[in-house]
Amino acid sequence: MRIGIAQINTTVGDLAGNRRKILDAYAELVARGAQLVVFPELVTCGYPPRDLLFKSRFVPDTQASLDLIASAIGATPALIGTVTPNPAPAGRPFFNAAAFCHRGHVLRIAHKCLLPTYDVFDEDRYFEPAPSPLIVEHAGLRIGITLCEDIWTHPALRTPRPLHHINPVALLAASGVDLMVNLSASPWQQEKETLRLQLVADTARALRAPVVYCNAIGGNDELIFDGRSLTVDAGGRLLARLASFREELRVVDCPLPPPLPLSLDVGCSTLDVRHSAKPPPPPPPPPLPPKPRPKPRPNSSTPSSSACATTRPRAASNAHSSPSPAASTPPSSPRLPPKPSDRTTSPASRFPRPFPRNTRVTTPQPSPATSISITTASTLPPPWPPPKPRSRPSSPDSRATSPRRTFKPASAASS
Repeated sequence: MRIGIAQINTTVGDLAGNRRKILDAYAELVARGAQLVVFPELVTCGYPPRDLLFKSRFVPDTQASLDLIASAIGATPALIGTVTPNPAPAGRPFFNAAAFCHRGHVLRIAHKCLLPTYDVFDEDRYFEPAPSPLIVEHAGLRIGITLCEDIWTHPALRTPRPLHHINPVALLAASGVDLMVNLSASPWQQEKETLRLQLVADTARALRAPVVYCNAIGGNDELIFDGRSLTVDAGGRLLARLASFREELRVVDCPLPPPLPLSLDVGCSTLDVRHSAKPPPPPPPPPLPPKPRPKPRPNSSTPSSSACATTRPRAASNAHSSPSPAASTPPSSPRLPPKPSDRTTSPASRFPRPFPRNTRVTTPQPSPATSISITTASTLPPPWPPPKPRSRPSSPDSRATSPRRTFKPASAASS
């Protein structure tokens, strides 16, 4: 894929002058055969805009300028750094964004995830961070869009206190991209050229995809931007490096995997292919059928419904039949189930009563005519030895005079 890198010098607040530079660079890179044109960070308004963002007309005028630029974009798409308002009532009022423009319209807008708030940067004062980077699909390729600080997450740059809570490069690697583009406005400092090249190369190896790094050029306030835009392949090898401290437009041939076709002919069948980062989730399993309820067992004591149904028509037919010699007798009424009061409600009433107490069951020797004789307590022999009966005194005087009670048999007392 032929990618055009527009390393241009913009002026903070000069919306009309920046718009002319953007359109002129786009036209020249398209004429050179670019298939995608990349611009630096916040190129529409210049970096850093600082408190100009709080002016009432600055952000709306920047959006109007972006719409004019997008209307001039043709079949070759362009990634343009800009500022957009935050529609949410909470959070910072603006987004540091990159607009994907194609065929006269702004199709997608990517927001910056990591906001530098250290050294010379104070982006947290103005911008709201995004939770994850944006991936745009174009020409069958997945293009990950990041802005400047989003790739400054190398392990060698970590401090004891982490500066950011997410890693956009790791998120893109997990989703899978064919190309990553970084729109940057990175100021110059000593030995930053070597550090920047190492950072971009390690990012490409982590993504296993080429990386295009477009940096700003020029001086705004006390910041000096050195340019030196980069392009590396998936293995981290340097493909192109633009000039330092001056503007340059260049088209770089970036090796990319060929896009997958929409269908493949395999034997006698055709397979549809959709290029996506993750396979679609499997469909949910069908719901289980409801379990059938168990049918109630028919009660033997009550007639079935079919018996009642067959009895009623017979009664009706007997009532409407021709008179007979026995017609004087009333027709028999159909059998109805017994009333609840007639039914035996107690389970114990279904069984015979047990033998009464003090009942002995004797079983004689088996014989051809064996019978069981039951004798009640009135016919049982007395226990042995027989208890001695007690006798009461005849008068209260005898009870008091006799020191010891005497018991006599009932026969002796009566005599």
